[in-house]
Amino acid sequence: MKLKFEKFIEIRNFSPEAKALFQEAIICYKFSAYRASLIMAYLGFMQLIKDKLIISNPTNGYDIERWRKDVLYKIKKEECWDKEVFEILIRKKESSIFSISEGLKTQLYYWKDRRNDCAHFKKNNISQCHVEAFLEFIESNIDKFIMLEGVEFLIEQFKNFFTEYYQEKDLDALISKIFVIFNEDMFEEFLDKIYNIFTEETYESKIDDIHTIFGGIPKELNIVFSELVLRTDNYENFKQLLHRKIKNNKEFYMELCDYNTKMYTLVPPSEEIKEFFYNDENGKYYYYLLFKYFIKDIPERLREKAYKKFLKNLSLGIENDLEKNCYMYNLLELKKYILLDQFINNFEWANKNKYLVLKLFELLNQDDEMILVLRRVFSNIHHPFDLKNLFYSQYPEVFN
Repeated sequence: MKLKFEKFIEIRNFSPEAKALFQEAIICYKFSAYRASLIMAYLGFMQLIKDKLIISNPTNGYDIERWRKDVLYKIKKEECWDKEVFEILIRKKESSIFSISEGLKTQLYYWKDRRNDCAHFKKNNISQCHVEAFLEFIESNIDKFIMLEGVEFLIEQFKNFFTEYYQEKDLDALISKIFVIFNEDMFEEFLDKIYNIFTEETYESKIDDIHTIFGGIPKELNIVFSELVLRTDNYENFKQLLHRKIKNNKEFYMELCDYNTKMYTLVPPSEEIKEFFYNDENGKYYYYLLFKYFIKDIPERLREKAYKKFLKNLSLGIENDLEKNCYMYNLLELKKYILLDQFINNFEWANKNKYLVLKLFELLNQDDEMILVLRRVFSNIHHPFDLKNLFYSQYPEVFN
């Protein structure tokens, strides 16, 4: 039977070194070797703190040289690295690297003393309860060990990443830092600041294929937020916070869904978002996206209104999306509304959207009803000539 702590380390983005130490602690615990278990768990905890230090930039006024000498060099000493990590944790305010309370420091001293009881075989008893209490301490408090100025430094790294050496495949390491360094408060601050930076009027996107349908939302922002959505499944509190932030911005929510179609499933729209798009009277993009993602959820009483508004406000190239994502569309229902006279027999609309009509005809395997309606439309004196010419050229055996 798995311990609660085993399940905890499975879902956390801890380093292989830390997980290996915790696994040894668990094995010792299960064999009732409680002193050995506590030592290995203590080393695992110190490894987590060490990992935070290794991947972080200098904080609290440290320059790079001092950071290397006063921090990185010390924690890499094989014979006493855990002692050095502990000393860094309890440093006084003027030289501190972590923002932790005095109460948490008191608990650190307590567990260091219990670790020494085990290592030096002192007379104090170490029991199953001690190990379980320490594992609970780790699970409850690891996210409270916050590095000073962590948000600002990571924000700067993201900016540099996109402006200097952007490679999508190299984003993993940068995203992973978030879950090692941040607690929930820092994560929320990060989301707010990264959004504001990339949507500032003065920000110039450095990625050539900018993806923005509403304006002011560069591809960088879509990349960061979609990657975060994909990685927060194992961090429930972070996940809830992230989803709330995304849903609170309706335009950004739809932008994100259009950038990555998985987002609609992973971040299901709130009733408020659905209602907003059902009743919105503006903007062709809203209705394109509404149709693409929400059509199955639209109440029956509003479906005709939604389809008609969608068809009135089509974006160019919609036929390509129809072919690529035809599983998301109800083709027969779409046909029903396209064949209404206000669309198929509308000179301007039918000519402008001739490729959409053709694509639907092909996806429905040259639907008989469409053939009958199109023949009737083409027989009119003032018929949509571009639409007719396209069908006559592609399917002469059907329409000639």
